[in-house]
Amino acid sequence: MTVAAVTSTAGISAAQAEARQANPCNFRVDRDSAYPYFMFAHWNNCTDHRQLVHVDLAFWPDEERCLPPGDTFLGAADPRLLPISFVRNAWLVRDC
Repeated sequence: MTVAAVTSTAGISAAQAEARQANPCNFRVDRDSAYPYFMFAHWNNCTDHRQLVHVDLAFWPDEERCLPPGDTFLGAADPRLLPISFVRNAWLVRDC
């Protein structure tokens, strides 16, 4: 008897699945190839609608931003850039 492995893609194409794997959904911090010594914060909205995201900033009041689908640059995420404010975290509040 042969058992086939089934992967649930929830209605997304193989190309979309690969893109999500390369850029995971929601908050991430990565190094930019142009500036390999610094870290940058991004929000990757994998939905087809806008998301209200709470952005936790160091040394500055937090913000809530309504972000479109796709990858959005949030700002520097590197404490070595002091005294400039930097992004510590971000999380989904609701759709907007």
